[in-house]
Amino acid sequence: MQKQVIRILLILAIVFPQLALGRNESGDKEIFISRVFAGPVGAIHIENLSGTIEVQTWPQANIAITASRLLTQSNQATKDALQADVVYDQRERDRLSITARPTAQSSAIRLNVFVPISARIFVKGGNVPVIIR
Repeated sequence: MQKQVIRILLILAIVFPQLALGRNESGDKEIFISRVFAGPVGAIHIENLSGTIEVQTWPQANIAITASRLLTQSNQATKDALQADVVYDQRERDRLSITARPTAQSSAIRLNVFVPISARIFVKGGNVPVIIR
């Protein structure tokens, strides 16, 4: 199990190298957190009203989530604050809920979620893009 989690985190670092380096495409500093849930999970509910959501299928049974936010001069956010702003709820084994709720002083959160091909996803976004691949 631990080897599989390490492999998934390595894949995330390869797919999103800007996150691994702590910088986005425009060179801005960014903080991020990653989390992996062991599958199978039948239904995944994702809510992010203040930032981008990108969902991508992959041939794994696990769900991998990376949450990130820009670090600005006026926003001295930390990983701990980002972890507090992203809530995971898995009360039932076959259902996972991911909710991004940034505080008023923090910047928008970007969620990148890798889901199994067979998963049912329910996405609630705000006025920014929701990307499903």
